[in-house]
Amino acid sequence: MLSTSGSLSLNAQLIAINGQHMGIPKWKSGHQLPGQSTHWNKAGIFNGYFTNLEPDQGTAATNGNPGARAVLVQDAGQYEVEVSAIWTGDYKCPSGPVAAINLADSDFGVNFCFEPTLDVGFGPLPSWVLWRLGRRPDQIKLLAVTNATGQHTENTPVELKLRIQNHVATGFVDGVSRVTGSVPSTLRGHTYVGVNMDVNPYTPRPKNVACLVSPATIKKL
Repeated sequence: MLSTSGSLSLNAQLIAINGQHMGIPKWKSGHQLPGQSTHWNKAGIFNGYFTNLEPDQGTAATNGNPGARAVLVQDAGQYEVEVSAIWTGDYKCPSGPVAAINLADSDFGVNFCFEPTLDVGFGPLPSWVLWRLGRRPDQIKLLAVTNATGQHTENTPVELKLRIQNHVATGFVDGVSRVTGSVPSTLRGHTYVGVNMDVNPYTPRPKNVACLVSPATIKKL
């Protein structure tokens, strides 16, 4: 279920795939990380898609509940990597790859995704975004953003690729560079990567939304 450019050993951690708990090479759901059970919903795979299996209905970006975000992480064994996944194009599921993850840091990791109506001070616009994803939901911060007007059509699948190289994070869409930002100093050198699935825009938030196509690809640079 995982495509990589290097060898990966199996991890005893189990994640849910179509309701069955199975061992997957190195993937671990964020809610299973030490001290983070209230920061993330349960992540897994359903019908071939990475998904938020049990989204809560609480307020997003607040401490104490996940706010419908979920993440799968694994140690890639190298800091400079490319992490790629096919996003389904669902505007109610802004999801994408994560890299340079420091499990203990408040920034957590760098996430690349599309936001259909992001307002950064000059009105809501479709945007390609690099987030400091935040260990806790209330710790999410903007790292970099570019205007994506006319660059994506809703429900059109695209490949989202996040490259970490020379302390620069670059987000690619179907191979085209769209946004870059400097990797925060506290995340530099860290080798965990992942995929983030956020279904906060749904009302109410259903289980098992198809967010990203499984498998993801991890390439060591």
